[in-house]
Amino acid sequence: KPPAAATVAYFATLQSRECVAWRVFCFPRPRISSIFIYLNHHSTPNPNPKAKSIKSGIKKIIHQSSEIKSMNAAIIGASGYSGEELVRLLSRHPDVTLTTVTSRSLAGKLVAEQMPALLHLVGKLTFTASDPEELAANPDIDLFFLALPHGVASDFADPLFKAGKTVIDLSADFRLGTTRVYEDYYAQPHPAPHLLEAAPYVLPELTDDKWKLASLIACPGCYPTSVQIPLVPLLRA
Repeated sequence: KPPAAATVAYFATLQSRECVAWRVFCFPRPRISSIFIYLNHHSTPNPNPKAKSIKSGIKKIIHQSSEIKSMNAAIIGASGYSGEELVRLLSRHPDVTLTTVTSRSLAGKLVAEQMPALLHLVGKLTFTASDPEELAANPDIDLFFLALPHGVASDFADPLFKAGKTVIDLSADFRLGTTRVYEDYYAQPHPAPHLLEAAPYVLPELTDDKWKLASLIACPGCYPTSVQIPLVPLLRA
């Protein structure tokens, strides 16, 4: 039985003449697991006994996957470029409900007024102010994306982490492994050094599966992502 959690990534991973496979990543708290659903691509009957056996299990698997509950997600700092991209991706995701979008400068305004291309997806969703403690105390939000500047993200990550929320941080606050390196690059003390060990630096395509147990996840920047994904497999070969 799939965990009672929402799908946050849904994409084709295998395509052949016989089947299409979708990999479904789920975020139960605190563990992340995956479900594979195989759908027969042929419209004609397949006499292969193995194929018949697979077919017999398809309906059961699909029924189980339909029981996965939608995850309520929040984007903190949604007025910038990263925040807008998150709004676009999450608002059209079939298993995510975008319940909260914050921006201190746009609080009270409709998201669609700032992102008119997404009107059909966000409806009357409104920007709200962002108070870290209030957000942490909200029982209706499962997953938080922090699209904030370095130094500011930690102000939210700390109370959210303590409240047992799943937090995905797009800032640089938890990318570096030591406070010394952080201070060298950003010329200021790290705002939450006690969380550094709790936050793995994650590229899902490359990172060891142990990151799936984390509830605070540090996302690489755009340049490191574009460099590591093609080069690391070559270095490992």
